[in-house]
Formats: sequence, C-alpha cells, structure tokens
Amino acid sequence: MTGLTQYEQGEHRKAIQDYTKAIEIAKNYVAAYVNRGLSHPLSGHYKRSLEDFETALKLDPEYMQAYYFRPSPMRRRANMILPSRITATP
Repeated sequence: MTGLTQYEQGEHRKAIQDYTKAIEIAKNYVAAYVNRGLSHPLSGHYKRSLEDFETALKLDPEYMQAYYFRPSPMRRRANMILPSRITATP
C-alpha cells in the first residue's frame, strides 16, 4: 500500500514509514514531506510535522499545500487537548 492509502485507512504510523521510504529514495520529493507532515500529528509528533513542512518549503517555496497545512499540527493539537480540559457543568 502507499502512504496515502495508509493515511486514509487511519494507519498513520505506517503512512509515515511509507513517506519516509519515499523520501529516502527521492530526497527532494516535496509532496512526501507534506504528506508525512500531515501524518505526524495524528501519531502525536507535532514537532516532526512542523519540521517536514519547513523542509518542504525550503525545497519548494511555491508549494502552496505546505503553507496551507503547516499550521494544522498546532490546530490539531489544540483540538485534541482542549476537549479534555473542558468539563461539563450540570
């Protein structure tokens, strides 16, 4: 399976492995960095996600998806943390 298929099936760690293999083969594969960047926060790796987006933008400063998704790890983290801090009132 490909990283995208793994991602869509919720197998985020396997997706990360697939994207990492693709990057090892083609170091300048910008889409693989962006897609791996989308997968990392779903495995709890927010810093790695941001690093992948930054690498993608260094390789191709005009790759708009990297700009669009770059803040998403922090939003996802906030969405994951926020509900656990809110307690319902009777």
